[in-house]
Amino acid sequence: MTKNIGIKIEDNGKAKVVSIEGLLDAPMASAVHERLYDVLEGDTSTLIFNLENLEYISSAGLRVLLYSAQKMQAKKGKTALCKLPKNVQRVLDISGLNTVFTIYPDVSEAIAAMA
Repeated sequence: MTKNIGIKIEDNGKAKVVSIEGLLDAPMASAVHERLYDVLEGDTSTLIFNLENLEYISSAGLRVLLYSAQKMQAKKGKTALCKLPKNVQRVLDISGLNTVFTIYPDVSEAIAAMA
């Protein structure tokens, strides 16, 4: 049984906070990418992914995060991850992407450090 993914994008004035929950697998990565299009193409300079409620991430999900970071970097923006569940942190560690992303314990620390 596949769970749907939830994605919420909030603008707090200093950053766009993207909260993702559920399973970020191949079928859902495309939907997340589409939802992020306006954020990545717009004037957002700071993007924070809150992954607190992410249950699973596949290589397709990792590509969405990496693509987002590359798009932000190309326009001199910043990207961070926060509130990573242990299993998601482990996937980042194994893939080596833990060195690509700045990771914070929570959203408020990420905003304070990046704004």
